[in-house]
Amino acid sequence: MPKKTRSLSKETSQKEKHSPQEKDFLTAGIGASEGVMLSDLCAALFTTRKEYKTVEAKNIRVKFNGEEKRVNITVRTVEIPEEAALIMFEETPGEEPGHAIVAGDKDMESILRRTEEELKRTKDQLRHAIGQYETTTKELKASNEELQAINEALHSTSKELETSKEELQSVNEELATVKNELKEKVDETMHANSDLQNLMHSTDIATIFLDRTLYIKRYTPRATEIFNLVPTDVGKPLSQITNR
Repeated sequence: MPKKTRSLSKETSQKEKHSPQEKDFLTAGIGASEGVMLSDLCAALFTTRKEYKTVEAKNIRVKFNGEEKRVNITVRTVEIPEEAALIMFEETPGEEPGHAIVAGDKDMESILRRTEEELKRTKDQLRHAIGQYETTTKELKASNEELQAINEALHSTSKELETSKEELQSVNEELATVKNELKEKVDETMHANSDLQNLMHSTDIATIFLDRTLYIKRYTPRATEIFNLVPTDVGKPLSQITNR
């Protein structure tokens, strides 16, 4: 009678339970020379859980404790109530060792190839995602540096505007001071001119006021009795005025 052992692997908890005989068929270390290769079991488990198909490996040659044996391996999905994978090992004495593993109409090489392709696609997707992440990170870093430069420029411009505002305020204050001083001078001049006009009209002396170029600036009423003067003569040279 061939020996049968069973192993139950739960997908949800990722833990496995092994029978005592099953441990003889499994190899824990990578590259071990005895037992069933774990890569084959992983491929079978992958196909079973993905496609919900029973995977069978018949007449597999294994070697442990220095003795060569042949086993049949069956992997199927069960619900207890959680979904799990049931792995059965059946020792088959007296047959030529083979290496045929089928899942429906596919052999183990096809399963391994598909598993490797799936892993390659996953790696490519991960590599692409990492590349996009790195590109996005660089773009965000560049944008952050640009925003920081703009912020610094705005801060500098704000300082310059504040300085210009203070300078403009100072100039406005100076202009206001000059305006007040000029207004005072104008008021003083107007008062002086008014006093002079009053003095000219009140005096009885004929007087003509000239500038440095001998142009008439003003004259007293009594001067019209001596010279032919009219109001339009103000600003004319004295040489154009005749006596009466």
